[in-house]
Amino acid sequence: MMLLVSALAVISFSFFVIYLLKYREQSKNILVIRQELMRIQASETDEKLLLFTSDEEIQKLLVSLNQLIALNQKNKALTMASDDSMRKMLANISHDLKTPLTVILGYIETLNEEVQITDEERKHKLIKIQQKIYEVLELMHTFFDLAKLESGDVHLKAETFDIGNLAKETLLNFYQLFHENQFSVEIIIPETSILVDGDSLAVKRIIENLLQNVLAYATDGKYLGIQIFSDRSYVWLNIMDKGKGIVEAHQDKVFERLYTLEDSRNKKYQGSGLGLTITKRLVEAMEGTITLSSIPYEKTTFSIRFPLSQLKKEKP
Repeated sequence: MMLLVSALAVISFSFFVIYLLKYREQSKNILVIRQELMRIQASETDEKLLLFTSDEEIQKLLVSLNQLIALNQKNKALTMASDDSMRKMLANISHDLKTPLTVILGYIETLNEEVQITDEERKHKLIKIQQKIYEVLELMHTFFDLAKLESGDVHLKAETFDIGNLAKETLLNFYQLFHENQFSVEIIIPETSILVDGDSLAVKRIIENLLQNVLAYATDGKYLGIQIFSDRSYVWLNIMDKGKGIVEAHQDKVFERLYTLEDSRNKKYQGSGLGLTITKRLVEAMEGTITLSSIPYEKTTFSIRFPLSQLKKEKP
């Protein structure tokens, strides 16, 4: 009996010693992990936690902590990119606001200081002031529209409409501008209705933005193409030109806020640099996609895909 008690006591003591040693090792490992975390946080590097241990629970903890570190680093990079984008956006908006405001101020000073000014000259300057005021208002509206889209504060209407007719009507509003710039316009739209479910005003703005983009950057190509077609599931809207185009290295940037190709811009049609960003947000809000393909001076195509109207799908 005494031998049994002694044996149990030895076994219990052994388990206690093993537990104590394991506890001390875990405590040491946790202290090392804490110190490494503090160092990585202070140095703001992309390091990972490295610790050689046979303890499975510590290994699992390291995996989880490294995942959190990676997520934190990713969020930090996104925040920095967003902050940089915002700084550039504010700088560009400030510049775009300053230009027309400076012109307005110059005309107002002229009107105030020049006593002997003819009625015709006065009318001309007032018209210029009015035009510049409209430019400022348009820029502010565009900026706030993008802010609302990115905050999810835009509620699109649900309606069914013929995207072919809408595209033709929208192009008609730009006919004079393309005619003045000696464009050859090719319209590839079927006579039969192609129905889309969504907000027709939003789609009209999408088309307007893409047409304005052609006028701003592709006047040297003298070509505009609008193509619409569909299959059993989707509708495609392609806006094509043969201008300078966009090299592959820049194609993933064109939908970023205020991204512009300054060297190829038509100075008569300067935009805010927000048009394509707003276009992409509107397309996505209607569960669509927009892509770009470009071969400079051969063909640049903005291709939009929308789901085909459920009403159209139901027809035999």
